[in-house]
Amino acid sequence: MTSPLEPGPPTHTERAVAVVALAVPIVLLVGLHVMAARAWSRSRALAATGRAANAEVVERTAAGAPRSEGYSVTYRFHVPAAPGLAEREWLATRPVDRATHDATAAGATILIRYDPSDPSRSDIARNDHVTTVLVLTGTIDLALAGVAVHIVRSARRQAGGVERSR
Repeated sequence: MTSPLEPGPPTHTERAVAVVALAVPIVLLVGLHVMAARAWSRSRALAATGRAANAEVVERTAAGAPRSEGYSVTYRFHVPAAPGLAEREWLATRPVDRATHDATAAGATILIRYDPSDPSRSDIARNDHVTTVLVLTGTIDLALAGVAVHIVRSARRQAGGVERSR
């Protein structure tokens, strides 16, 4: 018989809460990794095969919070058309890091890279936003690994297992 101070086996509700508490962060983490992988892949593809062009900064915005995701730059660029056709103008807004945001001003000319087969896919050549996302993802991974180690050690202690020391 267990004493009133010792916890009994978990109830069905406690198990359900535990599963949800573990599942939600895992889903969010997987989503963050997918977002980072897509941004990295897009950035690499444009750097490798994209065409360089000058663009005019139309607007730059900054959110109230000092976060990298809070900055964006809107720019206009022209894509040469096939012979006999007029060139096309494209307008794009991209998230940028704070340094890129601070280095641009409305009316300034910046270097961009765009996909010649799909000019809607473009990015600012000097933009460390993808690096920021990758660093953030790596930092979260390290923090979660530390939490996982702590949980495993705590579970071993509670179960009366032997904890390995370094």
